[in-house]
Amino acid sequence: MSNGEKLATDVYIPAFGLIPNSSYIPRKYLNENGFAMVDEYLRVKGLKNVWAIGDVADIEPPQYKVTDTQSAHLAKNIILLLADKALIPYKVVARMCTRRFQLPFDMS
Repeated sequence: MSNGEKLATDVYIPAFGLIPNSSYIPRKYLNENGFAMVDEYLRVKGLKNVWAIGDVADIEPPQYKVTDTQSAHLAKNIILLLADKALIPYKVVARMCTRRFQLPFDMS
């Protein structure tokens, strides 16, 4: 728990998708687990003005809080892009993530 308390359970059911819904994205833009590969600006690698955030991006685990943070950051960067200003790199929020997810996630 966030306060350090431990909770014993017989079953743990993660409430987020483990497999991204990325069937509409060309395979060359996906990693081996089906997540869209993005750069530090959340742009799909190899594309100029296409971004991927949330459950489909390979930068962080698929969680609501992460998606909320990514969408706010992306909105700011699109405004900067339209104003012809330098984009701001995204700072990874979720500490447990790696660039390439191994499924299922290690929740230890």
